[in-house]
Amino acid sequence: MQDTGVNRLCAAMVCQAVKDYKLWQKALLQGKRPTDRVEMNGKSAESFFKSGWFQELTLVDYEVDPDKLMKRIREEAEHGLRERKKKKVFGEIKEIG
Repeated sequence: MQDTGVNRLCAAMVCQAVKDYKLWQKALLQGKRPTDRVEMNGKSAESFFKSGWFQELTLVDYEVDPDKLMKRIREEAEHGLRERKKKKVFGEIKEIG
């Protein structure tokens, strides 16, 4: 498939949905109530991932399983939060020591 403006637009739409969903998941994992906009965008992204439109945009040489994608995004969000907590704890230990 050639790299056309349409292809770049499709990729940007999918990337934005991933970012929106990840931001929503991070807020939920932190036990915070997401802002209305973050929640709306996250739920929209989830609906988008499960839509035929998503399948059309991502149909290149293989299909993307939306459930696996959302699971991976949640796992990445969890990992990022754990790493951030580790850095904070180690930073506090360095200040004390």
